[in-house]
Amino acid sequence: MANADRRRLVLLPILLLCAALEGQAKAENSLRLLRENTQQQGWTLRADRVSSLAEGTVLEAEGRVELRLGEDLIQADFARYFTRTNWAYLSGQVRLFLGEDRLEAREAEFDLHGQTGWLTDGRIFITQSHSYFQGEHITKHRGNIYSFHRIKYSVCDGPVPAWSFEANDGVLEIDGYARLRGVNFQVADMPVLYSPYLLVPAKTERQTGFLMPDYLNSSRNGLTLTLPFFLAVDSSRDLTVYESYMSRRGLMHGLVYRSKASEDEYLWLGLDYLHDREIIQADANDRRYGGDGLIRTNRERWWLRGMYEERLPDHPQWHLRADLDYVSDQYFLRDFQNNPTSFQRNNKSLFSAFSRELKAEDKDRVSGLLLFRNWERLGMYLSGVYTQDPRLGNSDPALGHTPAPVRSQDPTVQQLPALDFYLYQGRLWSGLPLELQAQGQGAYFYRRAGESGTRMDLSPRLLLPLSSPYGSFYMAGRLRSTWYETEDRALNAEHDDKLRLLPDFETQASTEFARVYQLSGEDSPGENAWLGMRHSILPSLAYRYTPYRAQSRYPSYTDYDRLDPINEVVVSLDNLITLKRAAAKGGFAYQDLLRLRLEQGYDLREASRDEDLLDYPRRPWKDLLLELVLYSPGGMFSLHSANYYNPAERYFTRQTHGLTLQEREQWQLSASLNRYKPVKDHNPLRRRDYNLSTATLHGSLRLGESWAAAAYHDWPLEGTGRTQGRKESGLSLTYLHQCFELGGEFIRSENETSFRLMFSLYRLGGLP
Repeated sequence: MANADRRRLVLLPILLLCAALEGQAKAENSLRLLRENTQQQGWTLRADRVSSLAEGTVLEAEGRVELRLGEDLIQADFARYFTRTNWAYLSGQVRLFLGEDRLEAREAEFDLHGQTGWLTDGRIFITQSHSYFQGEHITKHRGNIYSFHRIKYSVCDGPVPAWSFEANDGVLEIDGYARLRGVNFQVADMPVLYSPYLLVPAKTERQTGFLMPDYLNSSRNGLTLTLPFFLAVDSSRDLTVYESYMSRRGLMHGLVYRSKASEDEYLWLGLDYLHDREIIQADANDRRYGGDGLIRTNRERWWLRGMYEERLPDHPQWHLRADLDYVSDQYFLRDFQNNPTSFQRNNKSLFSAFSRELKAEDKDRVSGLLLFRNWERLGMYLSGVYTQDPRLGNSDPALGHTPAPVRSQDPTVQQLPALDFYLYQGRLWSGLPLELQAQGQGAYFYRRAGESGTRMDLSPRLLLPLSSPYGSFYMAGRLRSTWYETEDRALNAEHDDKLRLLPDFETQASTEFARVYQLSGEDSPGENAWLGMRHSILPSLAYRYTPYRAQSRYPSYTDYDRLDPINEVVVSLDNLITLKRAAAKGGFAYQDLLRLRLEQGYDLREASRDEDLLDYPRRPWKDLLLELVLYSPGGMFSLHSANYYNPAERYFTRQTHGLTLQEREQWQLSASLNRYKPVKDHNPLRRRDYNLSTATLHGSLRLGESWAAAAYHDWPLEGTGRTQGRKESGLSLTYLHQCFELGGEFIRSENETSFRLMFSLYRLGGLP
C-alpha cells in the first residue's frame, strides 16, 4: 500500500471524529439558542434532537419535544421554532396542557408569547366540567377563547359518545359558555333534533340557562310539562323560574330565589301561583277529599314559603332566623305533591340548607322570626310566631255544609311577640353538688276571636345530682310562676290579673352492672376481627309529682296553660350489648349489637281516684313497654320493635315493628308494621277509641353498574274513616350512565295515579 493511502486511512477516523464533534457542537449551540430564545418568554425546552436553520433564526426539535412554562406543557413529535417571531409549528402527537384543561391535535401553530394560534383536527377537554370540544379547525384567541369549524361537544367518554351536539361552527370561552350555530343533537352519532343556535356551559360554576324539562301524567292534574329556567344573578345569588302547564288545571308559575352573601347569611324564598280551572263547590262531589266537611271556592291559588338565617354583621354573637309559610287554601300542598316545586322537594332543600323543616303538609302553616344570643350560661330569644289555618275563607255556608270559620272568627292563637331566656344548668357554689336551672318567658297572645292577653312565666329549678361507684342519683324541684293579664275581645272587657303557682318534683336513681367477654386473642389493632363483648344491665327507678290545680279559670293559649297532675313511679331495666373490634387504621371500633328495654309505670293518683268509677274502673298500672333494638355485627340487618301491653285489658294497645335488610350499596329491603288498639282510660290524653293498623314495604336494588330499581307499598290493614291511613304504591326504574340519567316513576294512591318520565343530561341542568 502506498504511503499516501496509509496517511488517508490514518486521517479518516480523525476527520470523522472532528465532524462528529462539530455536529454535536452545532446541536448544542442550536439547543442553547432555542433555550435562550424560549426562555426569554419563560419557556424551557427538552427534545431528543435539535438543529439550526437559516443562521439560527429557525430551530427544529424532534423526538419527545416538550415546552414548559410553569404548569403549562406542550408536547409534540416535531417542533419548528421561529426565533424572531416566537412562533412555533407543532406536528405529530400534539398535546397541550394549559392549567387543568387538555388540548390535542394532529398539528398546531402557536405564538408562545401571546398563546394564540390554531389546531387542525383538534380536541379540547375541560377537566372541571368534564367537557369535550373537537373540531376540524380550531383557532385559539387571547383570553382562552376558541373558535371552531365543524365543532362537536359532549361530556361523554369514548370514541362514540352516548349523546353529543354537532354544529357548523361555534365559539368557546373557557370557564364560560360555548355558542354553537347550526346544531344537531345526536344520540350515538345519529341526528335527532336540530336547533339553529345553542348555548351550553363550559364551566363548573352556576350558569344561566334552561334546565331539563319535567314530564308528569297525573289523574288529578292531567298531563304536566314543567320547563325550568335558571338565572345566575351573580356568584352568590340565583333565581329559578318554573313554568308548569297542567292540562286540567292551567299554567302554574313558580319562582325559587336563593342568596348566600357569605357563610353567615343565607336566604331561600319560593312562590307558586295558579289560576285554577277547578273549584270544589260541594263536599259530597269531591272525589279526592270528600268527607272532610270542607270545600274550596277560590281559583287564585298560591304558596309562599322561605327561610332566612344570618349572624348580624356588627354583632356576630346575635343570630337572626326567619321562616315564612303561607298558603291560599287547605288543599294546595296535597294537590301538587309530585310537581318539581312540591312540598316534599322544597322541604328537603330547606332542611339541607338550614337543618330545619316546614310543618307537615296537612298541618297549620307557621311563620316566625327569631333573634337570639347565647352566653356561657345564659340564652336570650326574642321571637314572633304567626300561625295560619288554611281552611279559613274557603267555605260557603249557603251551600249547606259545615263550613270552617271565616277569618273574622279565627280562634287561632298568634304569639306576637315573645321574649324567652334560659339559665343553663350549673353549680350554685363550687364545692357543693347543688345546681340551678331556670327559664322564663314574657309573651303576648292574640286572637281575632276569643281571649287575648299577656302571659309572664318564671320557672326556677333546683337539682341535686349525686354519683358514686355504685350508681347515680338526682332529685329536682321546680316552681312554675305564671302571671296572666287577659283581655276578652268578645266581651271587650279586661279581666282581673291571675297568678298560677304550680310546683313539681322528680327524682331518679340508677346503677349499672357490666361484664366484658373476650372473643379472640389479645387486642391487635389492624386486625378486622371482633375482640370483645360488653354486656351491661342498667336498672332505674324514677318518681314524678305535680299536684292538681284547677286551671280552667286561666286563659288557654298553649298546652302550657293546662298542665296535668302527675303522681307516678316508673321502673325500667335496660340490657345493652356492645361489640369491640380492631379498626383497620389502628385503634378500636365499637358497635351496639342489642338493646332490650323493659319499662312500666304506676299511677298513684289513678289508684286513689273516686270519680267516674262506673265508667272508668281504676287502672293504675300503665302499659308495659318491651322495646328491642337489634343490629347484625356486619350491618346487614337491623330490627326495631316496641310493644305496649295493657295489663288491665290484657292485650297490646300499641305495636311498632321495623326490619331492614341490606347489602352495602347493592340492595336494601325494609318493612314496618304499626298497630293501634282502643284504650279506655279516665285520662283523655291516654284514651283512644279506634283501631288502626298499617304496613309499609320499601325496597331498592342496584342492577350492575347502570340500572337501579326501587319500589314501595304503603297500605292500611285495619281502620275506618280518617283513621284508616293512606294506601299508596310506587315503582321506579333508572338507568345511570356516565353522562346522562333516564328513568320512570309510577305512583298510585287512592286519590291519584301519576307517571313521571325523568331524563337529565350531565352538565345541562341534570346531574350535579
